[in-house]
Amino acid sequence: ARFMAKQIDRVLVVCPTPIKSVWSKEMAKWAPCDVDPFILESGQDKALDRWISNKSDALRVLCVGIEALSQGKAADLAEKFVKEGTCMMIVDESSKIKTHSATRTKKCITLGSLSEYRLILTGTPVTQGLHDLFAQMQFLHSGILNCKSYFQFKNMYCVMGGFENRSIIGYQRREELMALIAPYVDVVTKEDALPDLPPKVY
Repeated sequence: ARFMAKQIDRVLVVCPTPIKSVWSKEMAKWAPCDVDPFILESGQDKALDRWISNKSDALRVLCVGIEALSQGKAADLAEKFVKEGTCMMIVDESSKIKTHSATRTKKCITLGSLSEYRLILTGTPVTQGLHDLFAQMQFLHSGILNCKSYFQFKNMYCVMGGFENRSIIGYQRREELMALIAPYVDVVTKEDALPDLPPKVY
């Protein structure tokens, strides 16, 4: 929809490596516009350069494995792609960037800051491990949680305990936190998405 409204001309999808090809297939099947996908595999620098250089009227979609952002050239190649147009970035299985100090999380946040639009997709309920929300919300926009650092976030919403108070043993001010993220979260349950699904058989 954003592409057809001329708000973007490209999409960067960061997802677990095994499902990169799934994105390509599903977009070809369901997208309401022409899609020109490229699945980034190791050693494909020149092929990606050629693909980026080729002009296309279709929606350009680059799929990158999230694991590849931890090392190698993938992050640089993705950054080049993002900078050469107007991009929307999607992190699929966004619980993979829940660790705020991980290299891939930092790379995703940097790439996201270069993109006009950002989406995170996950099947993990937001009420589990509230500290996991910090990095994912930082990727979307640093102003959502109004916390400058993970340390500040922990002080506000986590109850610390254990050895030298270094372990998260609970949470506080849940309602306040949920209210902050509510405008940016769209929850769809299995019952909503698949109303005709029969009950699970054990």
